[in-house]
Amino acid sequence: DGVSADMLTAEKLHKLIKEFNAKGEPVPKDLILGLESKTRSAKPPTKSKALRRIEATRQALKKGLVPSVAKHQLQQVETEDENAFVEDTLVFSFDEGVYEVMENAGKVVLTVKRTHLEQQATIDYRTEDGIGADAAKVSSQDYEATSGTLVFEPGVESLSIVVPIIDDDQQSDDKNFFVKLQNPRTLPEMKSRVASTGTATVLILNDDFAGRLQWSADEYDARSVDGQVVLKVNRRNGCSGVCGCRIVLRDGASTRAAVRDRDFYVLESDKVEFEHNETAKEVVVRLNAERDANALGRAVFHAELVEPYGGATFMSHDEHADKLTCDIVIDRMARTQSESKLQLLTQVLAAPVELHRLAAGSVLEQMMEALYCNGSAEAQKDASVADWALHVVNVPWKLIFAFVPPTKYCGGWLTFVFSLAMTGGVTAIVGDMASMLGCVLDLPDEITAITLVALGTSLPDTFASRTAAMQDPNADASIGNVTGSNSVNVFLGLGLPWFIGAIYWRSYAETEADNWKLHPVGKSTYGSRFGDDVKFMVPAGSLAYSVSVFSICGVMCLGLLLLRRKTLGGELGGPSPQKELSAAFLIMLWCIYIGMSSWHTLSAEE
Repeated sequence: DGVSADMLTAEKLHKLIKEFNAKGEPVPKDLILGLESKTRSAKPPTKSKALRRIEATRQALKKGLVPSVAKHQLQQVETEDENAFVEDTLVFSFDEGVYEVMENAGKVVLTVKRTHLEQQATIDYRTEDGIGADAAKVSSQDYEATSGTLVFEPGVESLSIVVPIIDDDQQSDDKNFFVKLQNPRTLPEMKSRVASTGTATVLILNDDFAGRLQWSADEYDARSVDGQVVLKVNRRNGCSGVCGCRIVLRDGASTRAAVRDRDFYVLESDKVEFEHNETAKEVVVRLNAERDANALGRAVFHAELVEPYGGATFMSHDEHADKLTCDIVIDRMARTQSESKLQLLTQVLAAPVELHRLAAGSVLEQMMEALYCNGSAEAQKDASVADWALHVVNVPWKLIFAFVPPTKYCGGWLTFVFSLAMTGGVTAIVGDMASMLGCVLDLPDEITAITLVALGTSLPDTFASRTAAMQDPNADASIGNVTGSNSVNVFLGLGLPWFIGAIYWRSYAETEADNWKLHPVGKSTYGSRFGDDVKFMVPAGSLAYSVSVFSICGVMCLGLLLLRRKTLGGELGGPSPQKELSAAFLIMLWCIYIGMSSWHTLSAEE
């Protein structure tokens, strides 16, 4: 239409060329040259395609994902001229030097590009097995062998190659294979070649997990007269492929140590191996049943899981743990009736003495931990200023709580009773101090209760929930801790005092009735508002409004948790910024509840 190709954008030129190809008409040369010129000029002169491919490959090299052959290709690319366009040569190359694909993706798509768009060009391609120990092979059913020919019509800059990836359920290392370009041809004929990036490396990233190994228990009890003890190793968080580890037996390190060849024997096999989909294995350790009758009592030795293989790791709080240890406690029981009686008598006489000795030691240890900053003399040397500040504030409380008896007394019940009493005492102190602070600040009791008292009693639960969320694999404990604590506060914290109050006032109704009738409620008294038959009453005040606002906020909170479960797969944590937005939303709900309840309480008083 009398418009020069230089006046059109690259998108418009590309659209016109496609229209000519669709009609089967020859594409005007000025359109192709114009598109080629604009394509080259649009690229930043300081960073060509070759340099971008080099940078992408370097990132893969830093992660250790590229085999040595790809490193050799990178060196070739770095020595190649940055200007990939040569006036008299058509060059074929892959868009990227390294392609990464998950094993369960089903396929990998590779993009082939060429220069000189005015030419019709043809290039063959084929796949090749990888090299090294992590090579992907057709015979191993890692991918499907693929070959073919790409035909570039005039104006077409890039085409794709699709290679099917075979998914399996076997755990293995990441594997590699290659896709190569060869036999470049043009029509009409001109010089053509394959760039040094004409071989692409495909990395198949394994999505199957061997699992994590752990002992089924931290301690096993055994009897020497049985002649053996059976240990159990579990496989968790995955069961794909064959994996295992070595087992090492070690003598005990205390005065009750069991000794190899005297109390136990070395394993017949020092390796435990799991087959595919196998989740548990038993390990048998032989014990010395012929032990001398004088050697009564209990002895300890250790079993360690070490040197995992096949992709397995150990189930431990330390992700880099290189071993897992369990204790085996041997009860060296006598074999004759007289020996059994002697052993039983010895244990009965020694048990109370040992129990009181350990219990007294535990109390002393608790007192020492309370006095030292961070719990011990060694840890105190590294204490920071903040640690010392918290220690000075908390040391009176630590000393009081150190008097809680150890669990060794009365089967732990004494500890439970004392702990409950201590908790109740602290709660009473916090409640009274909050009430006095509210009185000094001239805050109504309703506002004091939902702010100062609530924070004082709920913050410990919040920190406990945070710890549970960090240590547990799911959110059950952290969320259940909060709801359980609130249930105890409502049903036990309110129900029990009101129950006791009702019994008291019912019992002393005759002598204390007048006092109760004169009890102020608002601007009147119980007697004037409810009549003479008054025993025990608690006015609702703004409770109905506060509970309504709380219920609405609670429903919104549950809705957020359901939404996170559906969209993010979990209630806690997650990627940014979703986790920050969730936290901000929950804080906003708390502020709304405090604000609306306080507003209603103050409005009612006016």
